[in-house]
Amino acid sequence: MLRLVSSIAAPSRLRREVHVRGRVQGVGFRPAVCRFASGLALAGFVRNDGQGVHIEVEGEPASVEQQRLLAQTAPSL
Repeated sequence: MLRLVSSIAAPSRLRREVHVRGRVQGVGFRPAVCRFASGLALAGFVRNDGQGVHIEVEGEPASVEQQRLLAQTAPSL
């Protein structure tokens, strides 16, 4: 499940927070998110929380949108 918590827009940068629920521990989900975000030149973090994984990214709007789509369409693990 993907849920947008908030977004803050600036003229050339966008920040998004996303929560991903489901089986995300022990399957390499966080490292995969970090690698993909790094390839898009995004700043932020990904961490486990009590309900799944919390992702926060900031960068160029198109890159942030690509990261969101990846998290939203990732196959169930």
